Amino acid sequence: MVAGWTYALEVVALDGTPLAPGLIERRLRAVVSDAMFRRARGEIPVDLSILTTDDRDRWADPSQNLAHVLALSSTNDRIYRTITRSVFALSLDDYAYALPESQHTSDSDLTAHLHNIRSGHGQRPGHNRWYDKPFTLIVEANTRAGVLGEHSPVDALVPSIIADYAIVQDVSEDAFTHPLGENDQLDLNGPSEREPIGWERLDWVTDDKVLTECEGAARRAKAIVDDSDNDELVFDSYGVDWIKDEARLPPDAYIQMSMQLAWYRTRGEFTATYETVLTRLFKHGRTETIRTFTTDARAWVLAMEDSTASTHTQLTREAATGRGIDRHLLGLRLMLRADAGERHELFEDEIFERSQTWKLSTSGLSAGYQFRGTGFGASYSDGYGINYMPAPDNIRFGIESKYSCPQTSTSLFKAAIADALNDMQALCMPSSLAHL
Repeated sequence: MVAGWTYALEVVALDGTPLAPGLIERRLRAVVSDAMFRRARGEIPVDLSILTTDDRDRWADPSQNLAHVLALSSTNDRIYRTITRSVFALSLDDYAYALPESQHTSDSDLTAHLHNIRSGHGQRPGHNRWYDKPFTLIVEANTRAGVLGEHSPVDALVPSIIADYAIVQDVSEDAFTHPLGENDQLDLNGPSEREPIGWERLDWVTDDKVLTECEGAARRAKAIVDDSDNDELVFDSYGVDWIKDEARLPPDAYIQMSMQLAWYRTRGEFTATYETVLTRLFKHGRTETIRTFTTDARAWVLAMEDSTASTHTQLTREAATGRGIDRHLLGLRLMLRADAGERHELFEDEIFERSQTWKLSTSGLSAGYQFRGTGFGASYSDGYGINYMPAPDNIRFGIESKYSCPQTSTSLFKAAIADALNDMQALCMPSSLAHL
């Protein structure tokens, strides 16, 4: 995707062999040249990809927008199949994202980078992205790059592992025809006939309904993005090594308790907490829920003197080995035939519903040495979405909440987590343990 236009680019041979980097580079330059040529002569792209920002049912339900788009033309069906079957998406942005003056932070470059990866241009978010792809590489005009992962098809760990692997690979300059320099300009007259084949335009057939839906989706996407209070906490006073070697506690349980303590200190109450655990011990295994908020967690937060590591570690082990409850209960609930009057009182119970209201939605990734940041959205308007990456000497948190909720504040929660981690370290120091 280039400035709202969509293209298909061949990067592997028919036998699956990757093409030479230099050839892929020339094809990419030809595609960008074509997009700039179209813009220079006044063409305006129909960025139908904005429809993928919508609620999944509105976009993909059999009677909704996707079905209408595919029914318009066989061309659309071919384009959709091409996008769906492609290796990954590449979004080339023709701008460098900059924060408004009112949103400047201590690291505005990092914050701007994360905002663009999350949602794109501030005035027209959601454009130049195909949100249904599990892996999208996004490159700004100033060469900042990042990855957007949509993990319905795969666990979130998969895009992060791929990105991390790609970053640390060597790039051989000999693989390219010649190094690009300041004098290398794109041909605004369109791709040269000498440029290699292996790419094509993917231009949708649209009608008034599609254009109206695109305008509506763009408004809804901007409202969501404008309400998103998203930032990064890099806690570097200590990391996993200190937690394991000095505190002698399981790092993940330790970090989870810091978020429980931060929530209680900022809200004065407790909430059901979601944490992802992988179930890869099983064929086709995906994830299960660790219910982090337990009676032991509550007691620890209230007393700040008793570790819950044993309880949390046990819950993690049980969930990872198929003894969790949430995916099982979800499967049973989805099997109920509501049209036949099937129901079960458990799924209508108030306590059961509250136990699955994950106002604190969390997930841990690998150390992420190559990543500047991470994050995902809050599940509820009055909660937080927190992705964290524990490393040997630091812990990185990506935190999201909503500006519209007076009970939440990402900056406040960042400070609360940092305070909790500092207090927990003080509690675990030998001088503190001596009189417990």
